Amino acid sequence: RSGLANPANAPELAMQIVSDPDKNLYAKSFVASRGIHTRVRARAIVLQTARGKFALVQADLGGVPYALTQEVLKRVEATGIDGDHLLLSATHTHSSTGPIWPSDSTGYALLGGDLFDPRIFDLTAQGIAEAIVRADERLEPARAGVGTVQVTDASSNRNFDPFRRNPDVPQDEAAARAASIDPDLTVLRVDSRDGQPLGVWSNFAIHPTSFGDGNLLFSGDNAAFAERIAERRISE
Repeated sequence: RSGLANPANAPELAMQIVSDPDKNLYAKSFVASRGIHTRVRARAIVLQTARGKFALVQADLGGVPYALTQEVLKRVEATGIDGDHLLLSATHTHSSTGPIWPSDSTGYALLGGDLFDPRIFDLTAQGIAEAIVRADERLEPARAGVGTVQVTDASSNRNFDPFRRNPDVPQDEAAARAASIDPDLTVLRVDSRDGQPLGVWSNFAIHPTSFGDGNLLFSGDNAAFAERIAERRISE
């Protein structure tokens, strides 16, 4: 979606940055989205333990700037969750909110986000904070467990040929391909006292770019589909 970095779009967008009456520079260095494939979300699990209260939060974003995390912490201060007890993680979808990168992250913004817009930054911080607050309001007695399985057919190494040049990589191609990915899928599951699942948190090394760089729709990509499938199964 990059505009300024794409020679075909650069001249038009360069003039837009200079002349657009919108002083907040919204959707300037990137091509604007044209619709919605899946709505982008933030989801939170809050755990009250003997060691304190923790929040695990995932957001359908390309990345999370430091300033955004600090703004979220301000908005959830009443929950008692501080920076040492918050894990805020982006799914890294390439089809989500762009202009959330302040001036100290302008280099990333120009190539991986968009020029900063305080309105979108505020909207994003508020959505993430609301997910944490709602989870905190719904605390109930529960049990948590962690499990790991291997998933070998859901990802690939997009730079396999350079990877094979590493001296510690097996010479056999099949073994090299197996070594080129991290197949571990780790899941934290939280159940109610009667054994009903309340929520899950997963970690898996995959790039949410299933729809390619030609996609101009807002989308959480493959991570959003995994989330929706899990939520549907939990609610059954």
